[in-house]
Amino acid sequence: MKSSDYTKEKIIYEASKLFHKFGIAKTTTEDIANALNMGKSNLYYYFKNKEDILAEALDREINTIKEKIRSEIQKAELPQDRLKIFVLTRMKFIKELALLYRSFREEYHRHYSFIQRLRARYDAYETGQIREILEAGVGSGAFVIGDIPLTAATIFTAMKGLEYDWAVNSEIPQIEYNTENLLDILLHGIIARPEQKP
Repeated sequence: MKSSDYTKEKIIYEASKLFHKFGIAKTTTEDIANALNMGKSNLYYYFKNKEDILAEALDREINTIKEKIRSEIQKAELPQDRLKIFVLTRMKFIKELALLYRSFREEYHRHYSFIQRLRARYDAYETGQIREILEAGVGSGAFVIGDIPLTAATIFTAMKGLEYDWAVNSEIPQIEYNTENLLDILLHGIIARPEQKP
């Protein structure tokens, strides 16, 4: 690893610790520079501003969860289990971020536009993962889906719409329960099947 790459990684590592401890808003570039015993001008050689550092830090965390999801999905044979693992792992990760970043509730709204711009890069990835699971399910005969891209987008939108409320207001066991119910609706619908009718 080149010296400049090592320094950049060190900045991201130290900044992540400060973001987790004090929150995004209260962590300044001066705080980050002080933690590294370097001048702010040196910091700006590697990053334009605090948002650039934050974006890189979140990139690392998101790449970690991508690997975790990929690893967990490969363990499951049934597509419905893979879908459950994807949704649950993702929702738990959002909860973990909420616990790691102090003042998550305030930070989320204060930096909403920044977070959404950053998240836009991963929307296509997540929708693609769901689509792959659905396509495999249709291919194996486990799922019957008329429009796979639309179904993938619908599942993704449902997750994205619920993530903030679940992260702030629910504990992990409740998130697991909510996920089970969400997937039950997605996989089985709400119309009574013949065997369920009185």
